Amino acid sequence: MSLMLAYSIMHLGLWYVRNKEKAKALNSIKKAYTMEPDNARFAYVYAVALGETNAKEAVVVLESVYPKHTGDMQVVSGLVYYTKQIGESEKSDEFEKKLKALQHFEVR
Repeated sequence: MSLMLAYSIMHLGLWYVRNKEKAKALNSIKKAYTMEPDNARFAYVYAVALGETNAKEAVVVLESVYPKHTGDMQVVSGLVYYTKQIGESEKSDEFEKKLKALQHFEVR
């Protein structure tokens, strides 16, 4: 039940984004993420919303879910981008290597 509610709140937040109501969007997206903090998709969307004004906080959010979602390309690509934004080049380079490995992963 709470996952369905969290998805509804996330979709409301995305509706606010489309309607250029940034404060309401951020509040809804944050609430959905707070309800489901291990959800990689919610963390990614929240990090992107935060990243517009606070790349450092975006990294904190993505790093919080990364240990459980090392194979999630959105989480890893977000970490590449936002670590670069805050000047953590070595960290960004490491995540970029991981992202390239994910992009070339094949299931046989």
